[in-house]
Amino acid sequence: MIHLGYQLKTGEPVEIPVTHTFVAATTGRGKSVTAEALIRRAKEQGLRVVVVDPKDPPDYLDIGEEHPIVIKGISDPLTIKRLLESSSKLWLRRELPELIQVCRQGDTWTSVLAKVRERKEGKLHPIVKERLEVLELLLSRLVDEMKALKISQHLQLSSQVMRISLQHLSVGLQQLCVKDLAEQLLEKHTDVILFIDEFHRFVPRGTPSACRDALVRLIQEGRAKKVWLWGCNQTITTVDEQVRKQMQLWITGGQTEMNEADRVLDQLLPPLRLSRQDVYTLDVGQFIVNDFLKGEAVLAYVQPAWLPDEPAKRIALGQLSAQDAIKARAILAVDDPILKEENERLQQKIVDTTNELQNELALMSSKIKEDMEEMERLKKEKLEDDQLLQAEREAHMKCGQKRDELLEQIGILKHENEAYGDLKGAFLKLGVIADQSYIEKCVREFFERESMLERQASGLLISKQEADLTVEISREKVTAEEATTRGQLALLIAEGEFKNGCTTTTVLKKVRNLGYPAKETQVQDELFWFAKQRILSHVLRGDGSHMWIVRDPSRIVVKEAR
Repeated sequence: MIHLGYQLKTGEPVEIPVTHTFVAATTGRGKSVTAEALIRRAKEQGLRVVVVDPKDPPDYLDIGEEHPIVIKGISDPLTIKRLLESSSKLWLRRELPELIQVCRQGDTWTSVLAKVRERKEGKLHPIVKERLEVLELLLSRLVDEMKALKISQHLQLSSQVMRISLQHLSVGLQQLCVKDLAEQLLEKHTDVILFIDEFHRFVPRGTPSACRDALVRLIQEGRAKKVWLWGCNQTITTVDEQVRKQMQLWITGGQTEMNEADRVLDQLLPPLRLSRQDVYTLDVGQFIVNDFLKGEAVLAYVQPAWLPDEPAKRIALGQLSAQDAIKARAILAVDDPILKEENERLQQKIVDTTNELQNELALMSSKIKEDMEEMERLKKEKLEDDQLLQAEREAHMKCGQKRDELLEQIGILKHENEAYGDLKGAFLKLGVIADQSYIEKCVREFFERESMLERQASGLLISKQEADLTVEISREKVTAEEATTRGQLALLIAEGEFKNGCTTTTVLKKVRNLGYPAKETQVQDELFWFAKQRILSHVLRGDGSHMWIVRDPSRIVVKEAR
C-alpha cells in the first residue's frame, strides 16, 4: 500500500494499492504534484519506476536518473503501419500489403526503407508504385529523425527511478519508445511501474497508436509479473476507452468541462454522492479516489511529497488551505536540497521566459512601429487623393457653371432675336420703315428697361419695371370658341395658369386634362399665335424646350355664349 494523503473532513489516512492507476485533473488542480508524490513514495517502498515525460519543458526533471530513449530499431509490418499512421495522421490500409512484402522478422527500419526503394525501382502497377512512394516518404522521415537521436535498444534500470524525456521526438517515435518499454518491462523486469505523463498521446481515443496494443497487454499481464501502468492526463475523454476501463484505480481531481465532470461521476463508487458542481469546485490537491478492487470511493487531500503529515492532515480537516501548503513549501525550501534545486530551476525558467517575452515584445514593438508608419503613409496618400479629387470636383463645377452661363446667354440671344422679328413685323404693319440698326437699338433698350431674365433651377424669372414711355396700339378683336384649341388656351391664360410660366408639354397636359383632345403641334402653333399677339412671351430654354409666360392677360375677355 502507498500513502496518498488524508480523507477530507475526517482526517483519516488514505492508502492505495499498487495497481494500474489513472490520474486525471485539469491544469492547476495538483495533478503533477500528486504524480510526483506517488513516484517518490513508490520508491520509498522499494519499487522501481520508469517515468516517461513527453512535455517540453519536462515536469519531472528533479526525479530520478536520465535514461536514453529506448527504441529497439527492429519491427514488424503492423508496428510500422501503426507508427506511420500515428506520425502522418493517415490511414495506410492499402499500403499494408506492400509492407508485408518488404518486411521480414528482425528487419531494421533502415533495411525496410532500403527494400521499399529497391522494390519501387522494378516494373510495377502505377497504384502499387504510388503506395511504395508514400511508404518511402514516411519511412525516410522516420529514419532521418532516428539518426539524430541518442538511442538505446535496451532498458537498463541502474537507478530506482529512471526518467526518459521524449519532448524532442515526433508523436510516432514517442509511441514507438513506449511500445518497446512496455514489451521489455514485461519480458525482463518485475516490481516496476511504468509512469506515463500526457497519457492521451500514447493511447488516444479514435486515432491510430503504435503502442496501444503493448500497453493493453501490459495491463492484462502485468499484475502477475508485478509490472504496473500509471497514466496521468488532464482529461478523461481523450484517452482510449479500452485502456481506461482496465485501470483498477482512478484518482480524479477537478474538471471544468461538463463532459469531463460527467465521466468522473460515471465512475463514482459508493458511498460518495457528488454532483457535477462538486467536481467543478474541487480545490487544489482534492481528489476523488475510486478503488475498483475494494469497490469504494473516498474524497481525499493528496499529501505532496514535501509536506509533513501534520499540516497535510489539517488541510484535509479544513483547518488550513492549500495556499497555506504552498506557503509552507516556500518555507521548507530553505532547508530541503531537492526543493532548493527545483526552486533554482524554476527561477532560471522564469528568467529565461522573461527574456524570451522581452525579445518578443521588442519584435512586436518594432512591427507596431512599422505598421504605424505605413498607416501614416497611407493616410497621407489618401489625403492627397482627396485633395486632388476635390480640385477635380471644383473644376467640374466651374465648367458646369460656365456652361449654364453660356446656355443662358444663348437663350437670351434667341429671345432677343425673336423680339427683333416681332418688332420688325410690327413696324411693317404700322407702315413704319426702320433700318436694322434702329430696330436692334429698340430691342436692346426694351430688354434693358422692360424685363430682366434670371436663370434659376425652376426656369426663368421675369421682373417688370415701370416704363417711361407708353405706346397704345389698337388691335383687331378676335373671337374664339371654347370648343377650339385657341379657346381652351385663352381660358387657361385668363385663369392664371401661365402666371409662372409653362412649357409646351405642360400646356398640352392642361388642355387634355380639360377633356379636349389636342395634338402637340396644334397646341404649339396656337401658343406662337398668342405670342405674336403679345399676350404671351416666348422663351427658348437652354435644353431646347419652349417656355410660355403671360404678358397681358387683360386682353382676353371671357363672355358667356347666348
